[in-house]
Amino acid sequence: MTKALAKTDTDKGLALVARAKDYIADSVADNTKRGYASDFRQFSAWCQSSGFQCLPADPATVAAYFSSMADSGKKPSTIDRARAAIKMAHETAGAADPTSHKHVKLTLKGIRRTVGTAKTKKSPVLTTDVRAMVASLPAGLIGVRDRALILVGFAGAFRRSELAGIAVEHIEHTAEGIKVFLPKSKTDQEGQGRYVGIKRGANPATCPVRALAAWCEAAGIASGPIFRRVDRHGKVREAITPQSVTLVVKRAAVAAGLDSAKYSGHSLRAGFVTQGALNGASETNIMRQTGHTSHATVRGYIRIANIFEDNVSGMLGL
Repeated sequence: MTKALAKTDTDKGLALVARAKDYIADSVADNTKRGYASDFRQFSAWCQSSGFQCLPADPATVAAYFSSMADSGKKPSTIDRARAAIKMAHETAGAADPTSHKHVKLTLKGIRRTVGTAKTKKSPVLTTDVRAMVASLPAGLIGVRDRALILVGFAGAFRRSELAGIAVEHIEHTAEGIKVFLPKSKTDQEGQGRYVGIKRGANPATCPVRALAAWCEAAGIASGPIFRRVDRHGKVREAITPQSVTLVVKRAAVAAGLDSAKYSGHSLRAGFVTQGALNGASETNIMRQTGHTSHATVRGYIRIANIFEDNVSGMLGL
């Protein structure tokens, strides 16, 4: 009887440990999990080809991997993402985190000092760019969809994943415009949700509210995901992916005569912050729309937008 009880207690304990691992895995967003999985697969492949063990990994192995990444031209941001993936894999497996070892931290510090940490940011799209982009879109369902996606993405300051995840059930129409409910976002992993307001525009050609209504009507979308793929036969299919947002922005940039290499899906969100700052919007109001929790991130865009405001170079008499 005692042995049976002991076995039951052991089984319960193992189940709780397994459940705890599940919660650890669920502590990050699905997109982040996919990225971590890809990064850890690369680490695992490197370990296998080099004759090292990947899990649990020795700190010296991890330091050597980061060094090889730096020597092959990987950016510090890419290496830091690999560090997070290795850390998560070990924590999920209940193993000691090798990336917290002093030897690994010193290696990363040396890489940052040698390579530098400046990020290459994509250019924001400003209002003039958005007008040119939507004016260059083709006729047909794809053009109607892309117009709505670009205008709603810009006015709502949405992240790619947020834009791709909007459903009809998340939209509330009002006299002033629409309220978009975001059940979860990058800075709201616990799923409390928040509302984003988009006002009706004065210009029918660039009004995001009208553009969204036109797309839903043309595509016959009455429920479920709003932004969906359109196949080569003109049939409306499943919801688009976050990666599709970038493709739409780049394609529209090319049509408008812009350099597509400078833009990405994030350009809509960055453009909202930059244009808002140029037009005199307060930092508080900008963050209320974007959902940013870091003032430093927003101020980075604002500083760039206001770089010529009271600029001393204009006072030199040149």
